[in-house]
Amino acid sequence: MQCSNNLKQIALAAHSFHDTYGAFPPARLILNTPRTTNDTATRIAMDEPSWLVRLLPFLEQSALHERWDEYSVYGTHPASVRNQAISVFLCPERHSADSAVAPDKTIRITSPCGCPAGVQFAPGGAVVDYVANHGDLSPGALGRPTDFYWGGNGTGVIVSSRPVGDPTAIGRDWLDKISMSDVSDGTDHEQKMSAG
Repeated sequence: MQCSNNLKQIALAAHSFHDTYGAFPPARLILNTPRTTNDTATRIAMDEPSWLVRLLPFLEQSALHERWDEYSVYGTHPASVRNQAISVFLCPERHSADSAVAPDKTIRITSPCGCPAGVQFAPGGAVVDYVANHGDLSPGALGRPTDFYWGGNGTGVIVSSRPVGDPTAIGRDWLDKISMSDVSDGTDHEQKMSAG
């Protein structure tokens, strides 16, 4: 029952975000540039905070939201910010706020042949039990710039979006905005469910 209530709160927050900004939040801002194997998760327009950070003001979490910079790289935020678990993002059957933090990791990457391909750093932070759907896999998922998870390629409602402006100094806006009018099926039913 709590998980259902959390989903309802997240849906209402997403609708409130849409009412305020005229679009659903971007999943994250990301350029159409595949990662390198030595990426340290500190490149602008690669690893900004997710859409859930953008929903915080609509979930009575404005104080925490003010500690985030939505347009700065996730891994450069202090651990005290990244590690703040939010109960509405957690299903109590899976996690409690006490156990919902993943540590920093260094990931060894192997190529399809099994050969070492490098190392990637993954900054830790609070985990969540709810995710958004980028859409179907029709744009591909083969490590190419056209893959569904790169900016502007998703077919869902909350998709990765390209930042507006110079990627070394991102402005406060994004391209690839998805609004209610872009959704051809389902929003009326979702609104009734969220309100009911």
